[in-house]
This record gives sequence, C-alpha cells and structure tokens, in this order.
Amino acid sequence: MNKVTEYWENRYATGGNSGAGSYGMEAAIKANIINAWINQYDMRSVNEIGCGDGNNLLLYDIKTSYTGFDLSKTAVAICNEKTRKIKNSLKYYFTNEEDGMDYDADLCLLLDVWYHLTDEEVFNKLCHTLFVKGNWKYIIAYNMDSDNQFTEDGTPFAPHLQNREFLSKVQEYPEWEVMYWMSGLNTKDGKVMQFPSTKKFFLLKRKELDVKE
Repeated sequence: MNKVTEYWENRYATGGNSGAGSYGMEAAIKANIINAWINQYDMRSVNEIGCGDGNNLLLYDIKTSYTGFDLSKTAVAICNEKTRKIKNSLKYYFTNEEDGMDYDADLCLLLDVWYHLTDEEVFNKLCHTLFVKGNWKYIIAYNMDSDNQFTEDGTPFAPHLQNREFLSKVQEYPEWEVMYWMSGLNTKDGKVMQFPSTKKFFLLKRKELDVKE
C-alpha cells in the first residue's frame, strides 16, 4: 500500500470524512456549477476519481449512471451504504479497482484530488488515466493551479498535500483543451465570491468534440 492510499484508508477507517470541500457551502457551490455544465452539455454518465465518502455525489444531477473510484476500501464501503436505499433510476457503482472505472462515461470528475497525490508514481498514474486511458468527452476538475507549497501566512502545507500546476499539465496532452476556468462566482450584489484556498474550476473537452457553446 502506497503512502497516499494508506493515509486515506486510515482517515476513513478511523471515522474521518472527505474534508471541508465535500460539505456545507463549498459542496453546494461545487454541485451547482457541476450540475449547470452537466445539463448544458448533456453529460449523462459520470465517472468520479476520488469519490471519497460520497457526500458530494448526493448533490449531483446525473441522468443515467455514476461510477465512483477511490483508493480507500473503507470509502467505497461508505458510498455503497449511503446509496443502497436511494430509490431512483440512477445506477451507482463504487470501486477501488482501476479496472472498475467507467472509462466510457461522458464526464470524468476530479474534485480536490489533484493536490492530494503526494506520491509521484500515483500522480503520474492519475494523469495517464485522466488524460489518456479514459474515453470521456469532458473533464471537470476543481483544484489549485500552483506549485506553491505554503499557505498565505507562510505555513507549509500538511504532509498529505502537495500543490501542482494544472493548466501546464493539461498542455502536455494535445487532445484536450480548456473550455472554461473560473476562480469564483458573481454574486447578486455585483461582487465576486472567490473559491476557498484559491481553488479554480476547470471544464475540459476533447478537441475532436464538436460542441456548441
């Protein structure tokens, strides 16, 4: 077991959750943006890398199927329990096996995962899965776009965090292009509400895809 998997398995097994980004106002904002894009571009099936404890997925407006992948077996068990009694036509499937992912889903979600992969081998494998192996039409990512390893007051990040640039990495995969990125939302009073910790939302699509914006 690599150190990334070990950290998250221990976190969920001892009663921890997916973190602040999966709960409260931040989770609601994320869901609103994701659901707007899902509906605008008719993304019917979703594969999420790093589904965590499944709190976010309960807010998604998904049409046909949702597949959640997580390194932690305990997280997968939690997600199965959360969705077991949900009565709708949506198909849920959770796995900690890479071969169990839905590589043909319309959309791949990657939320608050990019900067949690402190192991280089795990990170490189993620990039291959995300940008090469998956056949999805779109990718929605939510993370920071920086390699700075310190908070605003100069404190080093926790050991389970490692900032990495995102847009420069996307440029290494010419089959993908960025449709939108956003660092906050316009409020009704005309102000801009920034996302926490300078995070950004990114919507990527395959260049071969003919999309009317």
